[in-house]
Amino acid sequence: MGDGMRKRRKRLSLTLADIAAATGLAKSTVHRYERGGIKNPPQATLRAIAAAIYMPLWELTSATQPPGASGGCVAEPRYNPRQIPIVDLASVGKPFFDTDDIISHTYTDLAQTKEYFAVKVADDSLDQRRICRGDIVTVRRQQQVVNGAIALIQVEGETALIRQFFLSGRIITLIPHSSNPCYQPLIYHAAQHKIQILGQIVENKFQL
Repeated sequence: MGDGMRKRRKRLSLTLADIAAATGLAKSTVHRYERGGIKNPPQATLRAIAAAIYMPLWELTSATQPPGASGGCVAEPRYNPRQIPIVDLASVGKPFFDTDDIISHTYTDLAQTKEYFAVKVADDSLDQRRICRGDIVTVRRQQQVVNGAIALIQVEGETALIRQFFLSGRIITLIPHSSNPCYQPLIYHAAQHKIQILGQIVENKFQL
């Protein structure tokens, strides 16, 4: 896991401190993971690391833990690519998408047991995480994410945002990672605002 994790982090130009902030781990602990110094890590930690470096969990773990490995994580196999819809950001809060909500299609080879759709990134609020305006990101539909995950989030029924998600008690913080200072953290109290997690960003198709 360690070598693949390190190479992925460097390819995304992320620092150890970036991964530490995204996962809640100490920077020294992240470094130990990259060196392979931690055996049998908790599943929650693996999920947080995978989210921080935009890598499917199976891909993060499969380099050292093949399917059926004793005591390890079972790696998810890749599947034949299948078509998924690219949905208008204004419509992503719907439980089902109508034809009018779908602006195009793309493909994914992620697990067929999960529901995926894609959206086109509308701003540069996460450009320092290599998620830029015009990119097509794949979303796994789910209503909860771990702290530090990059998620698609709807606030008060408005057009959805893509931000890094943190929950502390009843306080929800949505963090941008942008070279543009106009994007600032958004902080909400869960009892006073309607915050809906629509899914987790699991894949990015970079625009070249």
